[in-house]
Amino acid sequence: VNLSGVRDDAGNTGVGTATSTNYSVDTVRPTATITLADNALTAGETTTVSFRFSEPVNDFDTSDIVCTSGTLSPPTANAERTVWTATFTPTANASTPTNTIRVNLSGVRDDAGNTGVGTATSTNYSVDTVRPTATITLADNALTVGETTTVSFRFSEPVKDFDTSDIVLTDANGTLTTPTANAERTVWTATFTPTANASTPTNTIRANLSGVRDDAGNAGVGTATSTHYSVDTQRPTATITLADSRLTAGETTTVTITFSEPVTGLDPSDIVCPGGTLSPPTANTERTVWTATFTPTANVSAPANTIRVNLSGVRDDAGNAGTGSASSGNYSVDTRPTNTTGPTATITLADNALTAGETTAVTITFNESVNRLDASDIVCTSGTLSPPTANTDRTVWTATFTPTANVSVLANTIHINLGGVRNDAGTAGTGSASSDNYSVDTTRPTATITLADSALTAGKTTTVSFRFSEPVTGLDASDIVLTDANGTLTTPTANTDRTLWTATFTPTANVSVLANTIHINLGGVRNDAGNAGTDTASSNNYSV
Repeated sequence: VNLSGVRDDAGNTGVGTATSTNYSVDTVRPTATITLADNALTAGETTTVSFRFSEPVNDFDTSDIVCTSGTLSPPTANAERTVWTATFTPTANASTPTNTIRVNLSGVRDDAGNTGVGTATSTNYSVDTVRPTATITLADNALTVGETTTVSFRFSEPVKDFDTSDIVLTDANGTLTTPTANAERTVWTATFTPTANASTPTNTIRANLSGVRDDAGNAGVGTATSTHYSVDTQRPTATITLADSRLTAGETTTVTITFSEPVTGLDPSDIVCPGGTLSPPTANTERTVWTATFTPTANVSAPANTIRVNLSGVRDDAGNAGTGSASSGNYSVDTRPTNTTGPTATITLADNALTAGETTAVTITFNESVNRLDASDIVCTSGTLSPPTANTDRTVWTATFTPTANVSVLANTIHINLGGVRNDAGTAGTGSASSDNYSVDTTRPTATITLADSALTAGKTTTVSFRFSEPVTGLDASDIVLTDANGTLTTPTANTDRTLWTATFTPTANVSVLANTIHINLGGVRNDAGNAGTDTASSNNYSV
């Protein structure tokens, strides 16, 4: 107070001033800013939330705080009580892009006792703790031979990093191509190829979800498993048995065709049975065993036969067709009347026109099994025969015929003395059996070469004659050797019989040689049987 401005009742003014003791004024209310260390929270993450006050405060606790999509630990203060921190844990399986943390400032007081007013709010933060899940489906749940199918992995949200290393095929019975994604990366597809020759009714494909991440970086957990699907890539096979494998006149037998699994579609068109006929096959209740009656053909002798089933004509219940054929063991059919006349035979040659260097197989087929056939029973002309050997049933005997060298005989036969062979009953054959005619031409062409003039002088030419032992083809200039000829030769031409070929020889100019020859390489010519000549033919010496 300025005392000069006041007077007492006597009229005295005061002097100087009078001053009170100090007093304080604090009407500043506390404010706050809120920050999160991480503004994009995903599964498994937490973050530190900082509450920074404008001055030291008291009484701050969780009752003053509102946070969305998560929970906050009790806040703790620094030494000055200006910064309080807490840990924010986002809610599991939540996806909220916009969230805030708010503080009710009326719940805090500064050291003067002033409470805050209103609220403090953090900036937005996102919470995405939703982990990707998946469903797995197959376009075809029943796979058979030759089939593939599309497998779809449908995710709950876009994912990345999905590849074959994330797929478990231990119970799949097949292989899978690398999966590819659609534009949104929510559906990934691959092609499944079942394992060959498998039959499993219950199979699954699994995806290890920990190997994929959504765009927020959340990895999946656990596995996704397809529903069951079946794989049947086994083709049906069969075994064929005959109740009787040695059939004679008046007999029939049951043929049993046993399949590896139930089949449909078997009918006579799928079955080949030589030496007889088969009734339509009928199946047991399970369709795994089919039976038919085999009736042998009358008056037949066939020691080695098999029944064959074309497996491509049958299908199992999955629709798989068999492949290839199934064959029975050998069975014999002999429905001829009882033989009292002894064995007979037919003789055939694989090649009926034999030339130099050739051999041929001779087949002797008997009407029944025989014994004792050897080279002493066989007569062959223009060649020799190896000892004959028999097949298992002794009905077919084979030998090799080698023609005699340098022979030309158009009509030859091989004879067998049937009296030298016996059937299993001990009855000898009678008479002989003969082959058809065969020709033997093992003669190779030879040649002589003559010159009409053997003393050639300047300006002269002469005719050269090539006279062959038989008609030939193929003679040309490449077969004639003129290295010792001292001249040139025109292309040789043949007469009508092709036994005489002629050419004109022109001696080389300005040469004087007393001994000259013309040679032919006989390997370049062939007779009408196809035999090539051997070595060379040479003319006598002539002078130039």
